[in-house]
Amino acid sequence: MAETRRDPNLIHEEHRPRDVSAVVRLRKRLAMALAKFVRTAQLSVILGAFVVSCFLFLDLPMRSFDVFVGNGSNMQISNWLSQGEAWLPLSLFYVILVTRRYGAQIATQVVWVSWIVAALLLLVLFIYMAPTLSADDFPDMRFSGGLVGSWLLGQLVAIGIYDVTRGGKWWRAPLYGALFGFAAQTFTYFMVIYFEATVPWLNWLVADYCIKAVMAVLFLALYYPLRRPLRAYLGEGRY
Repeated sequence: MAETRRDPNLIHEEHRPRDVSAVVRLRKRLAMALAKFVRTAQLSVILGAFVVSCFLFLDLPMRSFDVFVGNGSNMQISNWLSQGEAWLPLSLFYVILVTRRYGAQIATQVVWVSWIVAALLLLVLFIYMAPTLSADDFPDMRFSGGLVGSWLLGQLVAIGIYDVTRGGKWWRAPLYGALFGFAAQTFTYFMVIYFEATVPWLNWLVADYCIKAVMAVLFLALYYPLRRPLRAYLGEGRY
């Protein structure tokens, strides 16, 4: 007589230790959920605090590299790039490292929570400094929405691309994740902020992305030695 196929769930129940009560299992699951929450909160606070620090320098033009273009040129980096925006690409690299270590789901949660944390911190800061601020000290809604929306989109795209390309050659996932993430961020930002503006914003878009592409390549020099201490999520390959 043919052997009857057994329900895997029933087999699982049969092999469950009898001395483990429902209360113990519930306690373990709650402990795991709490540990996951604390870890996500810690990673989010780090990213959120970094984003806030970048926002505080948004009104300072990035003039360090203007000498390479020439005075008065409309291609000077300070025409479209501030010191705060120059540091924001590091947040995308941070998100990629979080994705490697904890997976795409945790990284996505970190991105959303970090921007909420950043918004709350900036709100508290503006309320505290309100007596000393004027209307000109606040960025307009179009700029704020374009900046926040573009970086949020760029980080989420970087997570998705990294997650689907991980494995195989060690450099592929971080490089593709960074390049596609920067592409989404740069295109969205310039389309929202400068569309229909009487400035050479298409040239600025190309120049800005080229700078970030170079940063993506340089990021590999940091990613390579971090592969061992930042063990890949679920041990998926060595990359």
